[in-house]
Amino acid sequence: MKVRRAESRDYEGLRSLWEEFGRVYTENELMAPLGIKWYGEYHNEDKMIAQAAEVSVGESDAGAYGSIADASVICYVAEDEKGALVGFIQGRIMVNAEKIYSKCGFIDDWFVTASARGTGIGKRLWEALMVDFAEVDYLQLEAYASNPAIETYKKLGFVVSEVKMVKKKGEAR
Repeated sequence: MKVRRAESRDYEGLRSLWEEFGRVYTENELMAPLGIKWYGEYHNEDKMIAQAAEVSVGESDAGAYGSIADASVICYVAEDEKGALVGFIQGRIMVNAEKIYSKCGFIDDWFVTASARGTGIGKRLWEALMVDFAEVDYLQLEAYASNPAIETYKKLGFVVSEVKMVKKKGEAR
């Protein structure tokens, strides 16, 4: 297995991983408190995938998928021996000069396909992103309360620092 920075050629592979990621969320009903399925959460999944693969969707003159879409997005992919993508981690560095701890390494998404879990790929993806996060003051991620990955995050040293409450508008008390 190989871990490397995502490239524009990874667009279709990331799309497949993203679809599996969505199925896992939907099947495990991780978003059930909001009454929505995975695919109901995002307005433009193509844009999100394009950011991870550093491409612009829909640019007709720039060839397949175009140019870098968002330089602030950092994405690594895991590739098996056949060249198929089996995982990814995506994050960004957020800066707020007004805060004492001004640089936050935020992990947006982290996923390893079922067939590659337990092989150390998730750890290797984590380690790759941590190189980019070497200069940050702290790390942050968000997870749905029902996500079983929370135990993994705790093993990595993450602690619950806030509780975010949600309620679907119009629901009775």
